[in-house]
Amino acid sequence: MSMEFEPCTDEYLTMLWEHIDLKAAEEKLADLQYQLTRAAYRKDGAAIEELQNTIVRDLDIKCLAVRHVVGSSSSPGVDGVKWRTPAEKMRGAMSLTSKDYHPSPLRQIMLVAKNTGKKRYPQLPTYRDRAMLVLYGYALIPVTEAYAERKSFAFRPGRSTQDAHAYVIEMIRGEDAPAYIFYGDVKACYAHIQHDWLIEHAPMDKHILRKFLKAGIVFEGELFPSEGEGLSEGSNLSPYLANFTLDGMQRAVYEAIHGTTSPMDYGNGNLLRFADDILVTVRTKEAAETVRQCLKDFLAERGLAFSEEKTRVVRVDE
Repeated sequence: MSMEFEPCTDEYLTMLWEHIDLKAAEEKLADLQYQLTRAAYRKDGAAIEELQNTIVRDLDIKCLAVRHVVGSSSSPGVDGVKWRTPAEKMRGAMSLTSKDYHPSPLRQIMLVAKNTGKKRYPQLPTYRDRAMLVLYGYALIPVTEAYAERKSFAFRPGRSTQDAHAYVIEMIRGEDAPAYIFYGDVKACYAHIQHDWLIEHAPMDKHILRKFLKAGIVFEGELFPSEGEGLSEGSNLSPYLANFTLDGMQRAVYEAIHGTTSPMDYGNGNLLRFADDILVTVRTKEAAETVRQCLKDFLAERGLAFSEEKTRVVRVDE
């Protein structure tokens, strides 16, 4: 789609939105993401950057991001704006540009679970910011997937809880199965991931990522600036950024236990992760303590730590 982005009437914008070939846009995005995945496997930084820029600048793909946001029936952000009409959706798509972009603070609300009374505090971006997050997610996810560990589950395309269950069974069955499991739970993972670490390492536009992370929060009319850590639970990018932050654990564990040993005992230090819950099979309690210290150091670099109450070593037969 090619056009001049001059101020337009609602009628003209409606016509543009209704004539978008969304099927063709989906095919274009799929092709670009395929190329991006191949570039990520090659670790071709120049190609990754070029393809990511192509994705986030394409108007048809911006329209897909808008369609995703308006299809979720989410509550509005601090501006109270929802895109309902075709003209509003098209105007929203045209507004998705990094030039002079400044995300609004997240609107934090309190929800109380009816059955438990437990309080949650989700943080809601504006529709424009949500669409920007989706758009940049189109360019980020193929890269993080290419870099992701094989036995990482939760918030990944094409993976399910059942897949994780199958791997757990595979890890502990058989006569030569490890006798112990180290179980680790990362304490308040979303709340404590360090912004500086993410900005330095995440494979996306650093300028935009910094703006997403530093947007701040509005709760009950008061603005709370970002404090250098934490991801929003209302952002569609957060699960992928969190997964990326935790990727690399398996290599760290094997290096800590085995060093340069070859052939390696893969059962001793075999790691499975579901979001921020971590299982590692080990042969001995000594190996479990090596895993604990290794992962403690790994997490500390990222501003994270284990929940001491939930982290433990148990025998498989228990």
